[in-house]
Amino acid sequence: MSEKNANANKMQELIKKAWNDEAFKARLLSDTHAALKEQGIAVPAGVTIKAVENTPTMVHILLPQNPHIELTDSQLEQISGGACISSCLEGDIPAQPPSNRCMTGISVNIA
Repeated sequence: MSEKNANANKMQELIKKAWNDEAFKARLLSDTHAALKEQGIAVPAGVTIKAVENTPTMVHILLPQNPHIELTDSQLEQISGGACISSCLEGDIPAQPPSNRCMTGISVNIA
């Protein structure tokens, strides 16, 4: 199994655990690094990860890093596994976003 697939599998398991274990989800949302470490997922030094949760009235949109910024080989390796394991939002923001969409980054309030 490639490192990219292994990382995607770890993220899938992490999301399943958060959906099924309210205490873990609370830790993941309040102290993402500690919750990831608890699950054996290492966060590279100097990288900050913040877990957020979509709700019927709050949707988070991922803004990728500017592609015009040159990354080192080490940085490329760190991000190549990706963390989005479900399809990302395409088109207009729905009134009630499906829970399996990958949207992180900016907060959007939906009235």
